[in-house]
Amino acid sequence: MKNIQIYQADKYLTSEYTKVEENIYKGRNPFCNGNIWERDELFLTSLTFEQEPEFGEGDSPEHIPQYPLEDILDMF
Repeated sequence: MKNIQIYQADKYLTSEYTKVEENIYKGRNPFCNGNIWERDELFLTSLTFEQEPEFGEGDSPEHIPQYPLEDILDMF
C-alpha cells in the first residue's frame, strides 16, 4: 500500500455521528444485538490508499489484501 491518507467521509457530518477528535467519530454499532459484551457505540475513521499490484496486493478494490496494521497505526 502507498499514499495512505485520511479520507473525509461526508457521512460523518450527519447527526448519526459525533466528532470526538479530528478525523475520529463516534457512532452506533449496527451489529450490536443487545449482548452485554458488545459495544453499542464504535469509534470510526476512514482511510484511503493505493494498492501496489507489483507487490501482490491485487489490482482492484475487490482484492484488498490483509495488511499488518502496525505500519498504519505508526503513521496516524
